[in-house]
Amino acid sequence: MPYLEQMDNSHHLRLTPEVRQHIEQAIAELEATHV
Repeated sequence: MPYLEQMDNSHHLRLTPEVRQHIEQAIAELEATHV
């Protein structure tokens, strides 16, 4: 996901796969509610 890649690059976050999965799920839910 470009958004997460941007976060990794700009904030130097080291997201674990588990954390990344939670974030992706949260983003997907937000996108679903804004359609």
